Amino acid sequence: MENIYPTPRVLDMINQQANLIASEMPAEHAKFTDESSNWNARVDALRTFAKQRPVNMLQQLKSQFGLSGSKLRSYFDFSDSDLKKALNLTDSQFSSIFG
Repeated sequence: MENIYPTPRVLDMINQQANLIASEMPAEHAKFTDESSNWNARVDALRTFAKQRPVNMLQQLKSQFGLSGSKLRSYFDFSDSDLKKALNLTDSQFSSIFG
């Protein structure tokens, strides 16, 4: 989780793909005005999803497997600061997940 899909990497991938097709969007707007006019908003939604993903995934793990915060924390062999950095968590997100 912290190596394959870290938030900065996912955001970079979204931005790279968006930049690759951005020049094609005016033609798409001309053909499909109702659908493609929301393209920037949809790309922003992908970015928001990527930013919220680590917190949501950890909360789902806790819920699905009935784990306490301390039990979930025991599965990560990192210091608290390294785990926060790897998962891009704020102090309050970290506290709400791991107690």
